[in-house]
Amino acid sequence: IINNNSSKKDNILEKKELTSQEIADLQTEYQRLQNQLENQEQQLLAQFQQSSLQTLESLLIQFPTAAKKAKENRQLPAANIIPLIEKPITRLLQEWGIIPIAEVGAELPYQPEIHQLIEGNLQPQEKVKIRYIGYRQGDKLLYRAKVSPV
Repeated sequence: IINNNSSKKDNILEKKELTSQEIADLQTEYQRLQNQLENQEQQLLAQFQQSSLQTLESLLIQFPTAAKKAKENRQLPAANIIPLIEKPITRLLQEWGIIPIAEVGAELPYQPEIHQLIEGNLQPQEKVKIRYIGYRQGDKLLYRAKVSPV
């Protein structure tokens, strides 16, 4: 009886060989899941693009007309065009959680981790002026702010 039970256990523990039908079924399921993943990626990309286009809608619609008018009338102040660009881009950055590093012209202590010197050599904490802003997204630094000595 002991030998018989031991033999049954060994048979149960042996690796099961798959039939050709089971292999075919697994291949079919694998292909179905691959197609589903591919479709999901395409759907997510389309949703992302649609959301971004909605945020930038006013820029996409109004900017070409404003640019044409500015080219036709060189006396038209460029300041009139800035809100067309600034508002949608600011909104998009906010929606994505992207935060600027200081403002252009701000003077603050040099921090090599978030600032990139355009010229000169400085020690940390010496005053610099922001020439081009950088950006963060949460804890991640996207672009260091470009700075010059004060």
